[in-house]
Amino acid sequence: MPSPNRARILVVDDQAAILEDLQRQLQAQLDVTVAAEAKEALKLVVTQGPHAVVVSDLRMPGMDGVTPLYSVRTLGPNTVRVPLTGHEDLEA
Repeated sequence: MPSPNRARILVVDDQAAILEDLQRQLQAQLDVTVAAEAKEALKLVVTQGPHAVVVSDLRMPGMDGVTPLYSVRTLGPNTVRVPLTGHEDLEA
């Protein structure tokens, strides 16, 4: 159950190892929710309300990670949106 005194963060990535690592690192200070795909993340934002921060991998199969970040801007205008990528190219 989320603590009312801790900020909520949603982490979106299609790689389970990255989700597990980020959850393990952040859970001491934040209420962490994870999603393995962008559609799932959007459902969580709608059903669980806005999060303080949404971190989303930019490149995922199906819906890319940019789309949920744009949607979060409308659904939770005060939410901090953080793109995440392991790619070094400037186009990302």
